[in-house]
Amino acid sequence: MKTKFLIPALAFVSAIGMSFTTANQQESDYIRVDDQWEAIPEINCSPQSNDCLVTRRGEGPFDVYDTMDLNSKKEGDGSITVLP
Repeated sequence: MKTKFLIPALAFVSAIGMSFTTANQQESDYIRVDDQWEAIPEINCSPQSNDCLVTRRGEGPFDVYDTMDLNSKKEGDGSITVLP
């Protein structure tokens, strides 16, 4: 009788635990300002052969990166997105 209860209970607890281990969806992109990384909202660039660029507070344009890694530059269509 105990195993009829124990196995489903363990499966339920495992399923709840695994729900916290899913990969986080990327919610930000990054720019490099004065050799420092700054998080910005996710930018939707049309991937083509040009760079994804943004301006911020009248400064820039800055290259947009998916992660805080200089090798993760996003591709875009060459247009510049203006951030507030």
